[in-house]
Amino acid sequence: AAGVELNRHHAGLSILESLRHHLQAVRENLLNAEFRKLALTLGLFSFAQAMGFVFTLYYNNVLKLTAGQLSLLPPLVAVVGLVLYRLVVPRLNRFPSRYTIPVFLALMAGGQALLLLIPAGHLSLVILAAGLIASGAYLGFVSINAALNNCMGALHKADAYSAVQLLVALGTIPAGWLAGSLFESDPRLALAAIIGVLALAALTHALTPGSDRSAQPSKAIGDMG
Repeated sequence: AAGVELNRHHAGLSILESLRHHLQAVRENLLNAEFRKLALTLGLFSFAQAMGFVFTLYYNNVLKLTAGQLSLLPPLVAVVGLVLYRLVVPRLNRFPSRYTIPVFLALMAGGQALLLLIPAGHLSLVILAAGLIASGAYLGFVSINAALNNCMGALHKADAYSAVQLLVALGTIPAGWLAGSLFESDPRLALAAIIGVLALAALTHALTPGSDRSAQPSKAIGDMG
């Protein structure tokens, strides 16, 4: 019903008019403290993700992994995602997102912190760290986006969500330059900066007041479909 109403509402709108409707939906949702908190958490999480391209450089230049060893990591990430999708995601509805999201961000940051401690050439420890990073990133992405969808009204959800994604994409433009500059100065400094952004995202979500209307992840994750 919401989709039919939105099709009728947006029929014949120009690009600028459509953008104005999207931004208006965001402004209305910004009155919701939970939406503000989740949008900020998503922005910081996405910024850290965009900085993450330096991991491949770090694996190769600092940890001295060969091309063959590096080729093991993408399948590992895929397997981790499949396992979490099957075993963990269906059970997220047991826990409020205000608790799980900071934990997932901390898990991701913990895997990156482990990379700073691994001596060069230790593939098994790199695989462990990459698995932790992939787990935190996957669960964090699912939980944040689902919770954000769940705290918005059905009729203007698409407008607000797409506008938030656009604003987040614009906000992450400097992330690559920042990570690259830090890596050029000191590779470990780049990883430390990413860890810092994730820690800020976790603290922002844990400490910022909100209504926690997103405390039903099962409904939110259903909405993501």
